[in-house]
Amino acid sequence: RFTHRDVTGAVVEQRDLSVDELEATLREVIGLPVEADWRPVLEKVVAWGTPA
Repeated sequence: RFTHRDVTGAVVEQRDLSVDELEATLREVIGLPVEADWRPVLEKVVAWGTPA
C-alpha cells in the first residue's frame, strides 16, 4: 500500500499498488536501484498486502 502524507502527517492518498507500480515507486520516488531479481520479492509483497 502506498500512503502519501502531507507535512502534518495527515493522509492525502492511500491505495494498493500493483507490482509494476511498486517497482516504479521504489525507483522513481524513493530512488532505489531496483533490479530484475527483485521482482519475485515484490510479487510476494503485493500478494501479502492484497485483501482476500
